Order: sequence, then structure tokens, then C-alpha cells
Amino acid sequence: MQFRRIHGDCARDDEIEARERAIRSLVEDRIQAAMEAGAFDNLPGKGRPLKLEENPFVPPELRLAYKVLADANFAPDWIELDKKVRAAREELKALQERHVTWLRRKADDARSPGASHPGAPPAHVSHPDVPPHDVPPRDVIAQHRRVRAELEKRLAEINRAIDELNLIVPQLSLQRPRLPVNDILAEFDAACRQAYPGLRA
Repeated sequence: MQFRRIHGDCARDDEIEARERAIRSLVEDRIQAAMEAGAFDNLPGKGRPLKLEENPFVPPELRLAYKVLADANFAPDWIELDKKVRAAREELKALQERHVTWLRRKADDARSPGASHPGAPPAHVSHPDVPPHDVPPRDVIAQHRRVRAELEKRLAEINRAIDELNLIVPQLSLQRPRLPVNDILAEFDAACRQAYPGLRA
């Protein structure tokens, strides 16, 4: 008796599932036919972003607070701080790329015929204080050290901002990892040496 009831329930579930599949197939066919006929070509708001009243990813207990902030065109502090961290990381990347490009240009200039270091005696004069041509001139070394110091300073500032962000985000999954300072500086130094051989940190 128990077996028949279970078997009957399975047969009914199979029948319901078959009906749902048939309905989904019918709906998909009609949507496809309407798309091909151009029924969706001139819908109001086409090409504009959707205005969603609620973000489905916001926890239910925070939705009202987020709605009030959004209606007043404010974002929570952690969102604003996250934007600043992301912008600072982009600026950091741009700073590194600009400097490596500048070093490459300086190295190309030094290799060009007739190039000599500022203040260096003519090539036929030998002097122990004059660095060989593969060593960058003093102005390049000084600029490189300034940029590297600025890079270290900005890395420390970004990591402080990340620490602050990680303290105020509402969920652990929203936390950001700190920047690996030593790895970034090592990659920067390697890129700089490749751009201008003979350059040291």
C-alpha cells in the first residue's frame, strides 16, 4: 500500500514536470518568433540602464538603509572608500608605466650616436670619475629614486586605506587583500632595469 502511494506520487511529479517543460518550450518558441518579427525592437527605454528598485545582493537587513542613501544620492562610506582604493591602484599602475616608458626613452637617447652624459668629458679623454656609458647619468638616477620613493609612499597609503576599508565593510566577502609591497617593488625594479640596463634601485 505504501509502495503504491510513492509510485503514484512519482507518476504525478513526472506529469507535472512534463507539463512545465511543454509550457517552457511553448513560451521560448513564442518569444523567439516575436524577436524575429521585431516585436522587441522599439521598446521604451531601449539602450538605457535598468532602474532597479532593490539590489538583490544587498542583505535584507541593510536594504532600507541603502535605499535611503541611494534616494539621497549618497553611497555608504565603505563603497566610497573602495572607489578611492581602486582609483589609487589605477594611478599607481599608470605611474609605473609612465616611468618605465620614460626610462626606455632615456636609454634610447643614451644609445643614439653622439650621445654622452651631461658634464662628461669627450670620449677620447679617460677619467676615473666618469661612469661608463651603460650606467645612467645622475639626473636619470635621481629621477628614478624620486619615482621609486613615491611608489613606496603610495603603496603604504593604499594599504592603509585597504585596512580601513576592511574594518568597515558589512561582510567579510567584501574585504580587499593588501597589496604585496615587496613583490610590486621587485617587479617595478625589474621592469626599470629592463628599460634602462645598468640602473639600480
